[in-house]
Amino acid sequence: MKPLDAARFYVERHFWPIPIPFREKAPVIRDWNSLRITAETAPKFFNGKESNIGVILGDDYGSTDIDLDSEEAIWAAQELLPETRFVFGRKSKPKSHYFYRCDPPVRSKRFLDPVNRQCLIELRCRKSDDTAGLQTVVPPSTHPSGERIEFEPGFDGAPANIDADVLERAVARVAAASLLARHWPAEGARNEAFIALAGALARAGWSEDDAVAFHRGLYRALWKHGADLHQAAAEVRSTFAKHASGAQTTGLRRLSELLDKRVVDAVTLWLGIAREPEPRRTAAPAAKPKVVPRAFDMEGILTDATIQSPEMMIEDFLPRQGLMLFGGRPKEGKSWFACQLALSVATGQSFIGRLGVLHPGRVHLWALEDGLPLTKDKVSKILNGRRPDGLRDLKVFPELGLPILGGGDEVIREALRQHPAELVILDSLFKLTGARNQKADISQTDYDIIDRCRRIALEHNCAVVVIMHTKKGASGNDPIENLLGTTGNTAAADVLCELKRKGRQGSLAVVGRFTGRKDFDLDWNDSPETGWGWAVAGEGEADEIGDTMQDVLAYLQAQGSSQPATIARALRKSFRAVWCALERLRARGLVVREGRKWIACE
Repeated sequence: MKPLDAARFYVERHFWPIPIPFREKAPVIRDWNSLRITAETAPKFFNGKESNIGVILGDDYGSTDIDLDSEEAIWAAQELLPETRFVFGRKSKPKSHYFYRCDPPVRSKRFLDPVNRQCLIELRCRKSDDTAGLQTVVPPSTHPSGERIEFEPGFDGAPANIDADVLERAVARVAAASLLARHWPAEGARNEAFIALAGALARAGWSEDDAVAFHRGLYRALWKHGADLHQAAAEVRSTFAKHASGAQTTGLRRLSELLDKRVVDAVTLWLGIAREPEPRRTAAPAAKPKVVPRAFDMEGILTDATIQSPEMMIEDFLPRQGLMLFGGRPKEGKSWFACQLALSVATGQSFIGRLGVLHPGRVHLWALEDGLPLTKDKVSKILNGRRPDGLRDLKVFPELGLPILGGGDEVIREALRQHPAELVILDSLFKLTGARNQKADISQTDYDIIDRCRRIALEHNCAVVVIMHTKKGASGNDPIENLLGTTGNTAAADVLCELKRKGRQGSLAVVGRFTGRKDFDLDWNDSPETGWGWAVAGEGEADEIGDTMQDVLAYLQAQGSSQPATIARALRKSFRAVWCALERLRARGLVVREGRKWIACE
């Protein structure tokens, strides 16, 4: 269709067409919003040259364009917008414009994602002063990208006539379904969110059919052609039946726990749903006189033998109660470390070949990264044919089902009630999080997860170890910085532990509230002859440490003040082994440090 033919096509259908430059979206002709082209005057404006064409919105017939800006809105609209015979789009955004004749014409309205301020859908009709003056580029035109703007097959007919309130309500529902789809929780919490949404609609007085249609729109926005619309209807009908019977159902409060509160607030506003009142609270009791807590004098504290530092489960490594964050880069052997830790505590055997288990106990290993097959393979190789006592005290959980912030913490608590344990290992923080919203505050989410894990440790008087990745770009020697940077998330941890690997060697840095900093050299073993997993390197074994300390001390006594790197080269030992030896010698009063050099005491 030529531009002139298109102009006459729109005039016949009582539109006000306007010329727009080819591959442009805005008219350049002066006073275009007051231009009224007729079939007779059309050749003056469409003279055979390539041109785009637009139509003025908000005219006397209420011409209205529903502009679907987001992919979620395009799919939700198929279930939620009223039928019309005037639909168009382009190759990369088909069915992105639905035209109606709105009675009476209404002011335009945009619906924005409250998280990132991106436009989801726009009802375009009249200007804010209630006059015509907006326009939309229509077929046959060319988008600035070069794509042709074309009618959907069979949808080049007349726009549907519709009451303004019906159209505004439908557009608001498309916006709400689109926004929910963008921020819908990950697998594991999704079903609970659908049930809570259905419960909220039931409590708000929606009809069952309207609620089914809205869920169908949400399903379309989430899964497109693969949407199970029968499942969408079943969820709504079962929840409505439960609500009608007087049974308890979840609603907006639960939905706000599963989604960003900003999203739920916007959805309730657009759908016209009143927020549920907070649970009724009983009147506050009369204020009681403030009681000053008992004070303890320091002399009494020092002489009280019952006041002791927290006990350690594993010497120089893990306390009996509290939270450890154990980090390392991907594929550096963190899950092997988790399996070794679980086996050592459950069986009482030394950890990584060196650290004594002072208090063996029952263990929960949440192997969320490896599952059962890989966990079995690792444990079998670590045991290397042995079957020590205590394996029945090691419980393996291959999946959690819900993210920590979506109810997963309660799952862990229930597991501890059914199977009490002294150590809980959660592998990994990424799996505890579930799928992240791309615009969510990652630091805040991690902090909330870590805080929930520490609460579990305190409530159940156990140790909780969370396996996690070090932050991108981490390269220094500070575990606090490398695990979570300066976000403050590490403040909730009692112990921070970082694993670094280079080939078959590794290092382990441990920073704790009660142990100070400990550093260990590690060797990676991966054969039946050497065993499997991590072990403290040769310099770290008890008998070898004494030799290294003696060698370092003898060198300083003979050569005088020296830097650790110089000593390491002379003795042909690793820098870390020499450094650890110097620290131990200093603890015994045998050497002192002056600047960068170390000196043997006389």
